[in-house]
Amino acid sequence: MEKIKVEYAEIISRKLNGKNRAHSCNYYEIKYRQVGKDYDNIGFGSYYRKFVEEWKELYFEIVGNKENDHDVI
Repeated sequence: MEKIKVEYAEIISRKLNGKNRAHSCNYYEIKYRQVGKDYDNIGFGSYYRKFVEEWKELYFEIVGNKENDHDVI
């Protein structure tokens, strides 16, 4: 399988509220920019950060000049 070629890919998270504050939890996604595009995409989301970390390694290849190798939380 060919990986998605991106300028950068980073894990972001947002707090999702359940029925009450005790049920709030983080939802993790990958924010990335494909090579040659002028906009970002957000996808590959899960409540489990480990899954998102695995997807980032499995599906993305960072190429080009702009390289962000850190995660944003």
